[in-house]
Amino acid sequence: MRRSERQILKCARLEARYVAGFEKSEKIRDNHFELWLAAPEQAPASQTQPQVVVLYLDESRRDEATGIGKALSALSVEYAVSVTPYEAVTWNFIHPIELHYFHKEEQAEAEKLTGRLQDNGAFYVKARFMPVGQEIPLRYFEIWLQGR
Repeated sequence: MRRSERQILKCARLEARYVAGFEKSEKIRDNHFELWLAAPEQAPASQTQPQVVVLYLDESRRDEATGIGKALSALSVEYAVSVTPYEAVTWNFIHPIELHYFHKEEQAEAEKLTGRLQDNGAFYVKARFMPVGQEIPLRYFEIWLQGR
């Protein structure tokens, strides 16, 4: 293999190896080469960071929403927490502050979060399962503050 060919392979992040035993083959000629690709390495299944979005409908609840967000962040660095306003909803509140979870198997985690919020900062948040048709990632939660 010539030096220029080695440079091309290096740029392409390929490795060239000589495989002995084919020297006397009638089917392989001097200009013959084969490119064998290994199966792609399987990356470990990465669990994306669980997310909690705190949403409020009324500007008068901004401080309370921010307080819930800070309380969640203080409880665990495991969750990515964000606080954002929202204009309207197409469903009815059952409780003034609700934690929505979207997968039935996440009920225990949702209830644990609401319990920790209640114990920590007197935020009375109720967990509520919200069956939706669209694809929502696992461990994605929303905390909604009802408008006043």
